[in-house]
Amino acid sequence: MLLEMDVINAVVKYLEKVKGYGIKHAVKSTKEKGVDIEVYLPDRKLLKIEAKGQTSSEPHSTRYKKEFSSNQKLDHVSKALYATCTYITHGNVGGIALPGDCKHRELVERIDKTINTKNKSILC
Repeated sequence: MLLEMDVINAVVKYLEKVKGYGIKHAVKSTKEKGVDIEVYLPDRKLLKIEAKGQTSSEPHSTRYKKEFSSNQKLDHVSKALYATCTYITHGNVGGIALPGDCKHRELVERIDKTINTKNKSILC
């Protein structure tokens, strides 16, 4: 199961190594507040990404090393989408980064027509 930091680190590595993008900022811990990943795109626009994991990284949590429930995943996707909308509202490009498990894929597919707009404001 992927922790949120696993997702963040994988996305940063992909954006740097494969896409060649410059990383402005990426959190080093899930305790940090604010945007998880900020990336300069080739057109110099700023892409802000909200990431979510598959399980809790907090040992005191009841979900520690246990996969989040379907309802928790819906809550995480909803919050990530809301954060992404705020990034776009403030003139940035927004994106979400999620584990590729079946439930996360199902949740994203349900809103696929909305998030895959022609202007690609929201990237998944």
